[in-house]
Amino acid sequence: MEEGGGDIKLAKSRKEAKVKKPRSSRESGNEGKSEERKKSGKTGSESRKKLYRSTKNRMIAGVCGGIAEYLDADPTIVRLVWAVVTVFIIPIGILAYIIAWIIIPEK
Repeated sequence: MEEGGGDIKLAKSRKEAKVKKPRSSRESGNEGKSEERKKSGKTGSESRKKLYRSTKNRMIAGVCGGIAEYLDADPTIVRLVWAVVTVFIIPIGILAYIIAWIIIPEK
């Protein structure tokens, strides 16, 4: 019988306990980002990465080098992946490279 009485007391104490309302992911995410911006002194447009064609890591037009810099990857790996995809999977890769060459600005 004592166990049942303890359960009732526990249930009452749970009801009496203050329950914090969880914040939505938007609210918590925005606060963290704004604090990071304040600490770094950067505004929203300055903290974003932008995709440019590379002037350092270029073989033809710097498209793969720019993608590698954007992704913080090795340019050789990006070039190999691009070549394999172009040759074996999607032959339209050459056209995509030319379009990227035209669209992506040079740094």
